[in-house]
Amino acid sequence: MAVTSQTYCRICEAACGLIVEHDNQGKPTGIRPDRDHPISRGFACSKGTRFLSSATGPARLTRPLARQADGTMAAVTWEQAYQLIAKNIRPVVDRYGPHALGIYFGNPLAFNATGAMALLAFSRAVGTRNVFAAGSQDCNNKFSGGMIVHGSPLVHPLPDLANAELAILFGTNPAVSQASFVHLEGGSLAFDRFQKRGGHAVFVDPRRTESAQRW
Repeated sequence: MAVTSQTYCRICEAACGLIVEHDNQGKPTGIRPDRDHPISRGFACSKGTRFLSSATGPARLTRPLARQADGTMAAVTWEQAYQLIAKNIRPVVDRYGPHALGIYFGNPLAFNATGAMALLAFSRAVGTRNVFAAGSQDCNNKFSGGMIVHGSPLVHPLPDLANAELAILFGTNPAVSQASFVHLEGGSLAFDRFQKRGGHAVFVDPRRTESAQRW
């Protein structure tokens, strides 16, 4: 009998529930959606359920790589990597100032407390005002909208899909990925319930997505 443990996906803020299966030595062997999770209720997009293949994939980097004189990449120690980074950053800062540098971080760092603190310390040490995240591409408008409408970037209006008759969705594909900042019960299964009770969904997108085909 497989040993299991509960966890959640850290790819986006929906935080869908996951079950991790382990062998007798405690090594993870599989990941599947958690049907008993109170919110996601067995829904999880492909990103969360592929964590294990990403972690064990042969192409995963486990050590820093540095470009050699002949153009190839070779593994180096973390200390060597830090020195190389400093060697390349310092001339840029000395010549153009700290704002010539930009820092980008992805969603998973929001679930890593020590990583987030390290990022803050690094950006302050460098002194750059140019710090970007995944939200810079797709979510910062929601925070700005919340500030303008509600007076706080932390207050976000949520669609009342359970009672709506019409849902118009711009550039989103909930059949493949959980809708951002929406946290629908059961993920995309909420659209199945919406359609079943007579709701009509309109998807505005450059292509006919999986969601448009399904609903």
